[in-house]
Amino acid sequence: MWKYSIVTLLLLSFQPVSAGTSSLKAIHIQIREISQLAEDFHLKSELLNEKISTTDVVKVFFPGFPYFSDGLNDVEIFNGMEGQKEVVDLMKYVKTAEISKETMMEIMNGFEVLEELVGLKPQIDFGPRKDLDDLLKRLKNFGKTDFKNITTSIGLMMFDQRFPDFLQDLKGRLEKLLSSRQPTSAQIEHVIGFALALMDRAVVRIPIHYEIAGFLHRNVTFNPVVKMFNATKLLSGKMNKINILKEFSEKLNVIYNEMKFWAELESDKNIYNTEQLWSRIQKDMNPLKSFKTPTKGFKKFESIDNWMSHRMTKFASHMKTFEWKYSMFSKEIQSFFDTTKNMIEFVKNGEQLFARMCLEDYDFSTDFSKDETELRSLEPHLTTYFLESLNLEKELDRLKKFVNFTDFQMYKKSGLSDSEIREAVEKMKKIDLSEFDVILKHIKPNNQSYMMFETIKRKEHDAMKKFAEANGNEFLEKVLEELTTLQTFLNCTHLEEAVSIMKPLIDTFVKIGYVDANLAFSGMAYTVFMFREGNELVEEINGWKPESDPYIESFPLNNDDLKGISDGIEAIESIRKVQESWEELIDLDDSEMSESDGWKAIHDFITNFVGKLSTMDFNLELSNLQEFLATVSFPEDTQIDSFEKFIKEEYEGNQYFDILSFIKNLRGLKNGFSNLLVQLKNMTEGVRKYKEWENTKKKSEKKEFVDCSQSYEGPCSIPLTLPKADPDVPVKKFEL
Repeated sequence: MWKYSIVTLLLLSFQPVSAGTSSLKAIHIQIREISQLAEDFHLKSELLNEKISTTDVVKVFFPGFPYFSDGLNDVEIFNGMEGQKEVVDLMKYVKTAEISKETMMEIMNGFEVLEELVGLKPQIDFGPRKDLDDLLKRLKNFGKTDFKNITTSIGLMMFDQRFPDFLQDLKGRLEKLLSSRQPTSAQIEHVIGFALALMDRAVVRIPIHYEIAGFLHRNVTFNPVVKMFNATKLLSGKMNKINILKEFSEKLNVIYNEMKFWAELESDKNIYNTEQLWSRIQKDMNPLKSFKTPTKGFKKFESIDNWMSHRMTKFASHMKTFEWKYSMFSKEIQSFFDTTKNMIEFVKNGEQLFARMCLEDYDFSTDFSKDETELRSLEPHLTTYFLESLNLEKELDRLKKFVNFTDFQMYKKSGLSDSEIREAVEKMKKIDLSEFDVILKHIKPNNQSYMMFETIKRKEHDAMKKFAEANGNEFLEKVLEELTTLQTFLNCTHLEEAVSIMKPLIDTFVKIGYVDANLAFSGMAYTVFMFREGNELVEEINGWKPESDPYIESFPLNNDDLKGISDGIEAIESIRKVQESWEELIDLDDSEMSESDGWKAIHDFITNFVGKLSTMDFNLELSNLQEFLATVSFPEDTQIDSFEKFIKEEYEGNQYFDILSFIKNLRGLKNGFSNLLVQLKNMTEGVRKYKEWENTKKKSEKKEFVDCSQSYEGPCSIPLTLPKADPDVPVKKFEL
């Protein structure tokens, strides 16, 4: 079989070196084929001379070979793996204890509601509790007291009524002072003192009195009741889902109590043993992950031995099947162990997880939909209260700016100097006295009996009166307590963590019905079986020995020779690339290159170089090529660079890319030229050694000619048997 393969290969070989000549392209093709044959024969000779093993040869195609070990040989698979029967029986019992699908769906829905509620925490944040408590305290009795009683009790009504007179008085004093020819220090001190007192009332006392009365909620940047309403509205829309949680805790306990037998499995030796076996199998499977089918097939093996080629094909087929089936079975097996592990974990931590969820601490019967309806009816009153409070604060801010006499404070003293009097008068002249009439008309339009401030306060009070009549304060306190309780529940330290753990564990109950222990263990057994079968194929391949062949064992080329041939082939390729890329430019218009500094040197070189090559005949010795290359002188690098720059920046012809390809090949040949002659020499030496070895085989196969006219011994002593004559058949002419 081995010798048959050799004859086939020899039929592909070539004539002796002196048999003829050819083009460089034809010689290049011949040497490449010789290189391939030489590599094959070298591999065989290394194998026959025991310089490499069969495993080394196989690793050329399968880098991870042999992939298998004997680690799973001790696993019993035909009579059932250890613990298999017990675990299968256990899983049958599990299926008899399954919870109804309806209960499971309700529990899963409960977890989804909990997750949704936890996600709503930012949206039901109604602001700092202190703001709400302050508001409730302020509103507690505000709306139940008569408006007149509130304003009279703190003197607000009187102050509001007299404030325009104070402003008018200040205006008159300023006019009198400014009309005086020689204002005195006492006059200035008196006017400024009156102005500062008025400022104190407007800036300090009025806001304080209003706030005491409940009119002004200072520094209100948001309406906390609106946030309360939004939170209640949001929860009202979730009531159908929240109602699911009323029996949620009880159903969780039912599952936990019915599945407590799983707690015993944590120390079950059968579960442990089967899981350990699976870990062993997975560990032994790791090398198989590097397996890849050779892209070029097994032609090299075919040239070595048909038996070997057949075994490698069978091995590759086994590996592909094994890889696919292991991938399929491993999912089922892993699902089985993950499910049992989760079940054990669930029961083990069940009670602790239940406690962490704080389900017993919240009353899920709270109906936020009713709260929303009542809050909706109260919202307009509260909105009016806050809106008018902000309006009042806005008007007071405007008044504060008008009566701001802080800059005159330095002149409120006795005995002002003449210069200080002049300074004070100059500042007073800058006051626009007409603005007094504008502000007076604004705060008391059309000379009505009460001021604008009182109008705002009456609106506030009317809104709060309606709010109080609807028992709004008590209702707000109730809703606030409900929301606070819900917030406390949702902020339960471990609720979010427990939900994230419990939900997938409960989900295990759904999956448990789909887990097939028999299929999982069958997959494990089949995996072990395929593993062993693969190991047997490896042992069979490793044990193979080729038949002895003295001729191949005498193959003379070593690794250096093979590399020499390979490097020489690359050298010829670099020459041919220049030759062929120039031939692509046969229609190049020479006139287009006249402006390039480097073109003439390149053109002269390449026409001579390619012209010589095209007229030369070559044989495998390539002596004439080597002689020619020894005389070659390349253009300077600067000339090549200049030509390339010209092409990239100025050339506008249609052979742009062809020219750049030619320049690239020319530069590559020039850069590697220093080693090129050595590479060609080493290559031809390797080819010569190969051809000499090949010719020895052909000589040994020629039959020696024996002249029987000179001797009757040896083969000439064997009588020649002729067919018997038939008298009825005419005698034919016969010549020796």
